[in-house]
Amino acid sequence: MSPTKQKQLDAYLRAGLTEPFAKAILDGIDPKEVLELWEQDWWKQYEANDQLVSATLSGKLPQSDAKWLNEIRSDHQGLVSKCLDNEVSLEWARIIMDTGFKQDPDAVEMVLDGAIPSVIAKLRKIADGENIPPMIPALPKFTPATQFRMNSKLVDRLARFVDEETIREIFIDLYGVNGTSRWGDFNLNEMLEFADKEGKITGDDRSSDQSLRFKKKRARAEEWFHQRFLLIKPNDG
Repeated sequence: MSPTKQKQLDAYLRAGLTEPFAKAILDGIDPKEVLELWEQDWWKQYEANDQLVSATLSGKLPQSDAKWLNEIRSDHQGLVSKCLDNEVSLEWARIIMDTGFKQDPDAVEMVLDGAIPSVIAKLRKIADGENIPPMIPALPKFTPATQFRMNSKLVDRLARFVDEETIREIFIDLYGVNGTSRWGDFNLNEMLEFADKEGKITGDDRSSDQSLRFKKKRARAEEWFHQRFLLIKPNDG
């Protein structure tokens, strides 16, 4: 972290914010949204680095979805964890929670382990659970931006930054351990703060310097990065 950002972080900490909330502001998340979450009570039962809280602070998860997941978490931790790990879609989770499966956590775990919902519903006498989709929908995998042709349109496509390990490998390959990124002048530690962040592509200059402009969810700033750091979400359908 740069000396300037460290001073800003220290200022927020002195004002009373915990480190994850202060870092969210430094990461470019809209301060109004960070403070809105800060003033709510539901997350205060958890550690500040809790997976659900972290997903909300990073912009990965809207606050409305976070509140809903928190409501079912005490009885359905496994389902919530799979949602946060992108193994189960929120849409499918809401479908199964709108049936009698909600009152039978063990039955939900059986389905998460791969059992067919209609079979479990029949065996557990869950009358309204027999029409649940038989397969947990697989979430679309993100594709490395480098796999797209230069003439393909990436602007406005949903995107995600690669994970920490991949960032480290790419950064050292491009700029060296002690270097800085070509566009944002980020050092390695600052670049690692973008790990797994989701957002969208707002600019495409791959044809001239292999760069893409990326805007994180709920962030105001937009930054240019080498395309190797970014993954693109497939178009629906």
